[in-house]
Amino acid sequence: MTLAQGGSSTVVCEAGSSRAKVKAYTSASVKVSITPYAGQDAGAGNPPFTPVQMAKKVYSRSPMKVVPDRPYPTKVARTAVGLVGESWIVHAVVQHEDVVVVVDYTASPVDADVAQKAAVALADRAIWESK
Repeated sequence: MTLAQGGSSTVVCEAGSSRAKVKAYTSASVKVSITPYAGQDAGAGNPPFTPVQMAKKVYSRSPMKVVPDRPYPTKVARTAVGLVGESWIVHAVVQHEDVVVVVDYTASPVDADVAQKAAVALADRAIWESK
């Protein structure tokens, strides 16, 4: 597992396991990026954008599908990998106030709904820990 800070504010954590390294029939990898946003000038004569407004802009630009009934705004995209869709790549974006969390999760073999729940749970945990 590596924990690296990219730029001045984004924290990225990655972990993974492959079938070749671990003699098993499963593999998984995850990358979690946590980015807090600061305010930004809006231009001459306009009030500055708040950190929350900046985070909402980043979240709203994501073309992923919105997940309803969540405590935080959440978007998810998932892609089947393999001949029969036994592996999944899930991308989740969660926004809470001025923080945006992006989770990239890949697992094999796994059910699509289980992979999505895992990615969203990791994003929720990252939001919780960043408060």
